[in-house]
Amino acid sequence: ATNFVWGSTSYPTGTAIQSGPSIFIPGGEHFVTFNRITNDYSFSFPSIGILGTALNGFDVDDTDLGTVDGFSYMLDLHLNVGEVKFRKDNTWAMNWGWSTFPSGTGIQDGANIPIGIDGDYNVAFDRLSGQYTFTGLLGIQNFKTEAYSIYPNPTTSVWNIENLNQTI
Repeated sequence: ATNFVWGSTSYPTGTAIQSGPSIFIPGGEHFVTFNRITNDYSFSFPSIGILGTALNGFDVDDTDLGTVDGFSYMLDLHLNVGEVKFRKDNTWAMNWGWSTFPSGTGIQDGANIPIGIDGDYNVAFDRLSGQYTFTGLLGIQNFKTEAYSIYPNPTTSVWNIENLNQTI
C-alpha cells in the first residue's frame, strides 16, 4: 500500500506529495522533520559549535560553525587568550579537543584547545576526522585616519591631492 509513502524532488526542504518520487539525499548524517498535516519537510545537518573561556565561557550556548555538506565546518570569529572545545549539537556527548594550536586533530573528550593569542581567526573543523585549524585573519591594528584635501586645478586637467599631516 502506498498510503504512507511521500516524496518530492526538492532537497533540503519542500512539500511532499503522496506516492511522490524519491528524494535524492546526499550521504551523511541528517535530521529530518516532516509535518503530516502540511506535508512540509526539511533535512538539516548536525551542528558543530565552539565554546570556552576564549569566547564566553563553557557554561553558555555554543557558537555554531557553518557548513554546506555536514562534514566541513567553518566560522570567522574573535578569540581571546583562553581555551576552546568543539561540540556536536550543543552537548558534551560528542566533543573534540587536543592540546595543540593553531592546528591539530581533536579526539573525543580530548584536552581543551589552548588559544595563546587574542585575534580574529577563521576556524575550520572536519567532523569526521576531528582535524581543526585556526587561521589568523588579516587586519589593521591601530588604524590611524589622515586628513586629505582633494581639489581640481582650474587651469589644467590635474587634480591636487594633499595630506594635511605629512608629505605623500
